[in-house]
Amino acid sequence: MNFFDEISGEVIPGFGIGHATDSDAGTGVSVVVCKEGAACSCDIRGGGPATRETDLLQPEKMVEKVHAIVLSGGSALGLDASCGVAKVLREEGFGFRVGEEVVPIVPAACIYDLNFATNKIPDQDMAIEACVAALANAETKIVPETGCVGAGAGACVGFRSIPGYTPMKSGIGYSVVKFGKVKVAALTVVNALGNVYNDDGTFLAGVSNPKKMKNAFKLMNMKNKLDAVTNTTLSVVMTNAKFTKTECKKIATCANDGFARAINPVHTQNDGDSIFVMSKGKIRADVDVVSTMAAEVVANSIRDAVKSAVSCHGLTGLAG
Repeated sequence: MNFFDEISGEVIPGFGIGHATDSDAGTGVSVVVCKEGAACSCDIRGGGPATRETDLLQPEKMVEKVHAIVLSGGSALGLDASCGVAKVLREEGFGFRVGEEVVPIVPAACIYDLNFATNKIPDQDMAIEACVAALANAETKIVPETGCVGAGAGACVGFRSIPGYTPMKSGIGYSVVKFGKVKVAALTVVNALGNVYNDDGTFLAGVSNPKKMKNAFKLMNMKNKLDAVTNTTLSVVMTNAKFTKTECKKIATCANDGFARAINPVHTQNDGDSIFVMSKGKIRADVDVVSTMAAEVVANSIRDAVKSAVSCHGLTGLAG
């Protein structure tokens, strides 16, 4: 059930989103920038995350704001791409002030896409391209492209880790909901082990055959039959409501409900599921209301990620 109005063609003021994609290699980078800084925290539920600077986002840590978040392919090897974003922001003078120096705070998280098309790892040059696009899009308020672009270029959904199972193509999705003057958006890369389901519980993408589903759980029960961590869903939630880092942490924990509404099974040991929440604005809002909005918009963006994915590299996508 959806409680809030989903709106299209809008971005949250102060934020910009950009992608860099290598379609042939099946990998890429997506960057969310807030050059003036946004209060931010995160919640990580998966058993195998590939992340950077997430410790800094915990409420007890000193730094309150971040200046960009990087999502990429390449698993842990892709984390180096975020240094390219930090370089761009530093050159532009955006970051945490330390005397005369500027240190951009750039958390990051990656999906595993190394065995999708090629073993290419997104590098700093790709991240720089995505960051430059994000900065430009922040000025022009361009709505991000979705589907098999950026960090979603090599994303798949549906028991990818289990031998003998062919996943469906997924990608990166985007959604915005509104309640009064408060807006909440989510950008989500879906590379989940589990299937994706519609709001009414019907199957949307992944492994549709019930018998194969049961067999998949049997194989999951045999730990030696599973590959190492090869799945992850990553989401960046943005809002124009004003919150502290501690409140962003609460919203992030509730936003994970959106994962559970759209993906099953979710938060497995073979997933690196992570959610970031960024707050930039002056609108006062109740943290529970925005938490509820966040869960809804995350679920919407997950479904958009599979609905907008095209068929490529031998995998079927719902967008044809």
